Amino acid sequence: MSSITIHRKSHYVNFFRSIKIYIDDEFVAKLSDNETKKIDLTPGEHSLEAKIDWRSSNKIIFNVQTGEEIKMELGSSVFNSTQGILLPILRFLILILGAYISSRYNNNFFFLITVLILVSWYIAEVKRKKGTSMVFYLTSGRKQYLYLKRL
Repeated sequence: MSSITIHRKSHYVNFFRSIKIYIDDEFVAKLSDNETKKIDLTPGEHSLEAKIDWRSSNKIIFNVQTGEEIKMELGSSVFNSTQGILLPILRFLILILGAYISSRYNNNFFFLITVLILVSWYIAEVKRKKGTSMVFYLTSGRKQYLYLKRL
């Protein structure tokens, strides 16, 4: 019998949440943090996708032969580095600084400039299609929130 083995990497962002696995657009399993599951398949062409809430992974189309075992890795694209942790904090501090300066000098124009800088930063991420902000993954990058790759 053919099968697919999916290993979910450990990531603190979704540590307490299960990720749903869909094969051929049908729910087949849930994976907890750092869990591995083996799913039996019939030989032929299949699709694989992982979902958590309205966010998902890329959809992978693959062929499996009789007796073949395919191995996949599932993970989250969010906050896998120090950059992913520090950038949201930096953005928040910039916003707070802008609000403070605009209230201190009674000048809303400075706060508007601060917001425009943060929005343009987000737009640049979307154009690069490589987000580092949670806003990116909650909106236009929702299909890139998780990743699936063949091992």
